[in-house]
Amino acid sequence: MADQIFTAGQVLTAAQMTALQTNIGLTYIDTVTWSSGAITQSFDSKFTSSFINYRLILNVTASAADLGLSAKMRAATVATSSGYKTLTFNAYPTIGDVAATGSNSASAFDMGTVSAVDTVVSFDLYRPQTAKITVLNGMCDNIQTAFSNSIQWFDIKGHLNDTTAYDGMQFTLNSGTFTGSAVIYGYRKV
Repeated sequence: MADQIFTAGQVLTAAQMTALQTNIGLTYIDTVTWSSGAITQSFDSKFTSSFINYRLILNVTASAADLGLSAKMRAATVATSSGYKTLTFNAYPTIGDVAATGSNSASAFDMGTVSAVDTVVSFDLYRPQTAKITVLNGMCDNIQTAFSNSIQWFDIKGHLNDTTAYDGMQFTLNSGTFTGSAVIYGYRKV
């Protein structure tokens, strides 16, 4: 749809508003809830040809401890375990430490740390369902009990250098279990 230009004082019709809402912004796709604690939580059949790029928000409601979180792309319920390139910046603003980690041959995306107190992971996922490189860019914020409940922040980046069309993801702790939800949105095509 071509951009519409409106003038001051113009009355918008219902049809114009419907067209604008249909062709802009994010579209809610689904909320996946993980109510039973497990070391790995996943979803499938969420990335489709209806969208090219996605926004995901993970809300971790319970974790056994402050633990590392990783993510793998899935195609038809099978996780890919190689070819990830990751870069993660980690900061504790209240104590001033900043660190960077990365890998050119990781087995998963590094998503930061899940806290036993509170964690939100928000990221954009570019082109997962196409036969092109899948790119991840986002952040993780949590309340880190190991550092007197100070906030811990991660800037997470990575890509999976293959040509598989993915329809899902799985999230895994390095030990322990977690519960929570993943809210999935698709960026509208223009």
